[in-house]
Amino acid sequence: MPKTVFDRPEADDGVIASGLLGDDTLLLGAVSYSWPGATYSHEGWKANSYILRSEDGGNTWEEPTPVNVKPLTWGYPFGRILEFDDGLLLLSGYGGY
Repeated sequence: MPKTVFDRPEADDGVIASGLLGDDTLLLGAVSYSWPGATYSHEGWKANSYILRSEDGGNTWEEPTPVNVKPLTWGYPFGRILEFDDGLLLLSGYGGY
C-alpha cells in the first residue's frame, strides 16, 4: 500500500530523486513549492528542497532536512542520488534565481 512520506502544509510537494546507500539507507530528494498569488503564477513563488532518510527500508522516515541550494534561490532535486566509495553523496538537480 502506498504511504505518504512528504507533505508540507499549504504547498505542492514532489519526491523526484532517490538513492540507496551501501548500508541500505534509503534517501529521497523532495521539493516543496508555494506561492501566495494566483495558482501557477510566479508572483511570490518559492521552492524549498529537502532530503528524507530511512534506515529501515522505508517503514519510518526522519524529519526532512533542508538542502542549501546557494548561490541559487530555488532548486529541485532530480534523478538518482549517488554514493561514491569515499562516502561522498551526489544529488543532481536544477534551479534558478
